[in-house]
Amino acid sequence: MKQRKYGKTGKRVSQLGFGAWQLGNTNKNEWGDVNQDPIRLVHAAIDQGINFFDTAPNYGQGASMEYLGKALVGKRAAVVVNTKFGHNPEGENFDHKTLKKTVEKTLTTLKTDYIDSVLLHSPVIELCDGEHSVYKVFEELVQEGKILGFGASLDDYQSIHKLVTTTPSNIVMPLYNINFQDSGDAFKEAAEKDYGIVVKVPLDSGWLTGKFNDKSRFNDIRSRWSKQEIEQRFVLQQELLKIIGTEMRLHEAALSFILAQPEVSTVIPGIKNEQQLADNIAASQKVMSSELQQKLKAYYETEVKSAPLGW
Repeated sequence: MKQRKYGKTGKRVSQLGFGAWQLGNTNKNEWGDVNQDPIRLVHAAIDQGINFFDTAPNYGQGASMEYLGKALVGKRAAVVVNTKFGHNPEGENFDHKTLKKTVEKTLTTLKTDYIDSVLLHSPVIELCDGEHSVYKVFEELVQEGKILGFGASLDDYQSIHKLVTTTPSNIVMPLYNINFQDSGDAFKEAAEKDYGIVVKVPLDSGWLTGKFNDKSRFNDIRSRWSKQEIEQRFVLQQELLKIIGTEMRLHEAALSFILAQPEVSTVIPGIKNEQQLADNIAASQKVMSSELQQKLKAYYETEVKSAPLGW
């Protein structure tokens, strides 16, 4: 597994990370049941070279972080862990006065004495302003040795630009994939300031795996998509398949397109079982031609940008 620099933390991370939202998930309103021992799944990922794990207090109603903490006992020094602040099972709370308490609780749950990075969890753009008090607390946590890096998980260029240009943070987690390329415009300026860039939702919630079609219906978190949106996504999926041709499968193209961006530190698809783990590892090792990269960027400009998809 190839590794890349993780911003200013002094760590290197596997280019394929482990999105742990699904880990231990039994809530069918999120991603459905994970029918595999989550601790065994984490260990399998580590054994195959994955050393970056992403979680959050509200994932799986807290089960994600609990299982990850148990799985990393005796293995903590070999991995890099990212978590978030702002959303928890009880609701949303970005009050800077609660940040230290949240981090202390997270340290206990993860059974560790430090966290590699903590991010604001999908905050409004106003929270990306460096004048906000939360960044002073983040810096205090770094000085205390409880975290190594901090930043935000964000969905658009404007928010990332504001974070990168006004705050002392050093990690950003953008929503970025073949169908959502807007945030990529901020990658260069983030890299110039030595940010670690963690790409979330790389498979567009499953659409870029090729598993879904215009008849697909969902009763989990993807139930947000209307029938019209599903049909629109299917039309785009068919266009993508024509563009990719025989060079690689859609799933492989989705991950290799992201990893072709040199500024990216790691990409974190959700992993529910060992088959998905194996598929993601194999896909991440594919190298996309520069010609196909340009075609996929042109596809976004002509087919998606003027009528952006909802997440």
